[in-house]
Amino acid sequence: MPNLTPPPAFISKHAWWPTEDEQWVEFKSRPHKHRELVQTIQQAIIDAFKSGTATSEVIIGYAITIDHLLWYAWFNHDLHKANATLLAVGGYGRAELHLHSDIDLMVLIDKRFGDSDKDKLSTFLTFLWDSGLDVGHSVRTVKEAVMESKKDVTVISSILEGRPLCGNIALFNELQKATASNKIWNSKKFYLAKKEEMQARHKKYGDTLYQLEPNIKEGPGGLRDIQFIDWVTKRHFGNRALNELIAEGFLLEEEYNALRFAQEYLWKMRFSLYLVTQRKEDRLLFDYQVELARLAGHSDSNSNLAVEKYMQNYYRHISECYKLIELLQQHFEETCIATRYLRMRKKIGDHFYSIGDVLHADNDTLFQDHPSTLLELFWVLQNHDHVTKVSSNTIRLIRKNLHLIDEDFRNNSEHKKIFIAILRQPRHIARELSRMHRLGVLSAYWPAFARIEGRMQYDLYHVYTVDHHILTVLKEATRLGDSIHTENEINSIYYKLPKIEILYLAALFHDIAKGRDGDHSSEGSQDAIDFCLAHGLSQFDASLVSWLVQNHLVMSVTAQHKDLSDPTVVQGFADKVSSAIRLDYLYLLTIADIKGTNPTLWNNWRSTLLADLYKYTLFQIRAGLPRDTSEIIHDIKTSALKQLNEMGYDNEECEIVWSQFNDDYFLRHTDNEITWHTEIALKANPDSNTEIHVRQLERRGSTEIFIYTPDRNFLFANITNSLYKLGLSILDARIITSNNGLTFNTFTVVDQNEKPISDKKSLEKINSAITQAVSQKQLSYNSTSQFVPSRLRHFQFAPKITIKNARHLDHTSMHIHAIDHPGLLANVAQAFALLGIKVISARVSTLGEKVHDIFYITNKNNKKILDKKEQQALIDLVTEKITVESKQLPNSISI
Repeated sequence: MPNLTPPPAFISKHAWWPTEDEQWVEFKSRPHKHRELVQTIQQAIIDAFKSGTATSEVIIGYAITIDHLLWYAWFNHDLHKANATLLAVGGYGRAELHLHSDIDLMVLIDKRFGDSDKDKLSTFLTFLWDSGLDVGHSVRTVKEAVMESKKDVTVISSILEGRPLCGNIALFNELQKATASNKIWNSKKFYLAKKEEMQARHKKYGDTLYQLEPNIKEGPGGLRDIQFIDWVTKRHFGNRALNELIAEGFLLEEEYNALRFAQEYLWKMRFSLYLVTQRKEDRLLFDYQVELARLAGHSDSNSNLAVEKYMQNYYRHISECYKLIELLQQHFEETCIATRYLRMRKKIGDHFYSIGDVLHADNDTLFQDHPSTLLELFWVLQNHDHVTKVSSNTIRLIRKNLHLIDEDFRNNSEHKKIFIAILRQPRHIARELSRMHRLGVLSAYWPAFARIEGRMQYDLYHVYTVDHHILTVLKEATRLGDSIHTENEINSIYYKLPKIEILYLAALFHDIAKGRDGDHSSEGSQDAIDFCLAHGLSQFDASLVSWLVQNHLVMSVTAQHKDLSDPTVVQGFADKVSSAIRLDYLYLLTIADIKGTNPTLWNNWRSTLLADLYKYTLFQIRAGLPRDTSEIIHDIKTSALKQLNEMGYDNEECEIVWSQFNDDYFLRHTDNEITWHTEIALKANPDSNTEIHVRQLERRGSTEIFIYTPDRNFLFANITNSLYKLGLSILDARIITSNNGLTFNTFTVVDQNEKPISDKKSLEKINSAITQAVSQKQLSYNSTSQFVPSRLRHFQFAPKITIKNARHLDHTSMHIHAIDHPGLLANVAQAFALLGIKVISARVSTLGEKVHDIFYITNKNNKKILDKKEQQALIDLVTEKITVESKQLPNSISI
């Protein structure tokens, strides 16, 4: 009998488990029986997990069980007589084996391992594969293993975890001696290599814990990070298990327990993931998150989806794990890797000192004796540029004393002054608030922040958890004063703000009420004013912060979803803002919020929309009274005429062109656009029906296509369909029809990477496609666009379509909220064409997986759509056209 650990009870209790050597021998001649045994074992493992057995017991028990299978297979293939050793390495070497994980083996041989032995080994490995075991293996002499270890840190890492299963143990002992840290890969060199490996791995996964679809093994804070600590301490201390580091004085018992808890949590999640996917899978894809949440017992509530609760739990666990790994890594560097020479201490204030760039608490009872230093520490870091780190011992002391931050601590006026002083510092505000968050101080001091830690929103728009988003918005707000990252106009607004802490407080509070039952803007504004007044801000300043939180979405919604050419839109926004100081703060908060929501959101297009709204509103506020429409049109015409006169055109010929258009044209276009259009009309070839012109809008980061052509049926639908087929996204569309039947069609587009189109070949394709589109007399159907890419299918919801008729406008507006998919705009245009609907303009806004498109339309008689039956017919057809199916979309032609 082998000297093996007995299999766990959930395996050995079954009658099918072999207990006699003869039963094991029988498998050699009947391999299909061995495969059945493997399948039965795996089912028993699953049953044990589902019955509530701790995941650690399940995966360790599975590894032990596989030990028995391998030992008997080795013996039955006469390899026990060969000069070889079978080693378990990698995760299996740690006696940790998940379902569908590779069983990593190393076969150590010596020069006496002959051809017949090689044949037996080949038969042995084939037997394992035929049994359904996922075996990965290498066959090496000790010398070869040492050579590979010298070249590759992953090989020495694998050997560190190696354990002999059977065979000649002397070969394993020889390998251990030859690969000891005094021979190859000393402790420091090994640590630095593993650190570089970890940094590269983190970079691959976005250097963030908060991926929407995280990898629970390889991502930051995942299982591989726990293994990193295991590897480097094994190399340095020679321990076999982490708990041995407690006696070494490297690891505190509570830290060891926290590591084991994190590992158990991640193991359970990983095992559940395997059950859902029925394969090896470490990514928490959208495909699996909802089902995993259900298996974990979560259910939807009014304010949180089950999947949001599940993922919040995950992010909180992974965050705690990552913080602990960071602490232990720093502790390892300080105690095991740092150069051993004395460096002079530099006293900082009454309670801290620095050694190099590391800040240390003056003594181990500092925070107990002076609780205010739990906040003061961050102020010190802001004001001393030479210190950028906190010592591992000081971090341990902070964690140990967080309980001191209680209600009395929070109500202490001195502590409130320190917190506000941190926000008023000109340097390192975002860095230190983030550090305060990582060390647990921010949540302890601000309980509302603790409630949103790890909270995610199940969509593709918000790519960060709420806590990470808030701190990212704060960071983006501080960067608005940096000319390297910010446009000059924004930079100048930032520096004229009277009190910068008001912007920072608004950034901190704008989403603090997410996840509550009520409106998060309203509840957050109340939190903000209470907090600000309690922290000594004046009533005016506190009210301003509260107003900013209450209205933090208004400017973004107005700029992206409303028609800024409509004077009443700008006037309504100006009335709500009411003062230039509010406008300045709201403008900067909106920019920071967009930048901090999703790195892909901020672009020249959104920047220009917000800048235009800011400019129009500031003019309106300073003017005091609403501007008359005729006055606006007069100013636009005057400016355009000045430009056209400089080009050599006289007023009369320009006025002839303009006489064919009503006031709407001049309100919907800038003076520069009108100049461009007029020049094209005046230079147009009388024998040509269509003029197509393209120009680059550098300020908006897009390409503008102008089509001057006679009006005809299906024109808008055919043009939008042709642009879709070229792989272009339409950001804005304006269609003006003159009294003599000519149309000015302006489309603002970007390519699939949200970049303008500038290369000659692509521009020729655009010209050719549009020329063909405008010549078509029939409706061009888009037959492929009713499918949605697989990543979006988890976010399906019924389109919401609203029709509005404003009293002061002579057209109807249709608002569409729907799942985004390629060809959506072309589909809407087809619906309009089939019902004879005319499009005046369109505004397209994509936010993650959702779109909010606005169309300004009339019926075929150029009148508002007022009839309820006509409105419902339009809604029904558009809904039918844009309702998506969860299938892969065929490729469009990309330029």
